[in-house]
Amino acid sequence: MRKLTLTIRSFTTTLIALLCSFMPAALAQESTDEQGLVNERLPYTARDMEQMWKLDCTQIIAVILAGPDTERADSTEALPPSLRTQLDLCGYIYNDRERRFFRQCPDYRGAYQLLETQQFILDEELLDALTEKLTDCPQPDQ
Repeated sequence: MRKLTLTIRSFTTTLIALLCSFMPAALAQESTDEQGLVNERLPYTARDMEQMWKLDCTQIIAVILAGPDTERADSTEALPPSLRTQLDLCGYIYNDRERRFFRQCPDYRGAYQLLETQQFILDEELLDALTEKLTDCPQPDQ
């Protein structure tokens, strides 16, 4: 009986050692497959991203360029935080060179950076610079 117990233990030990020797190879193969999935980018279009974040980048340009109320004595006002965030997101969508739908114009990112240097205070001079960044886009050759 003792010999049978030793034989079963020996067999079990050998079987466990054999299984353990194949585990790293199997795990390495599995992790390689998962890494490919992790690095996969979702097939968003620029419009999908705008909808996901509830943005209308074209409308944001119009609102910003409408500028401060010139009827008031003080014709400077700060851009509201919600518009700042929306403009920054539009820059992320359209002006990030890593994206397949990268565009240089309108330059949302450049407009955001320009506003940031002026503490988001809109005045006539800044509006002229923003107009250039956001609307003076060359027409593509057709």
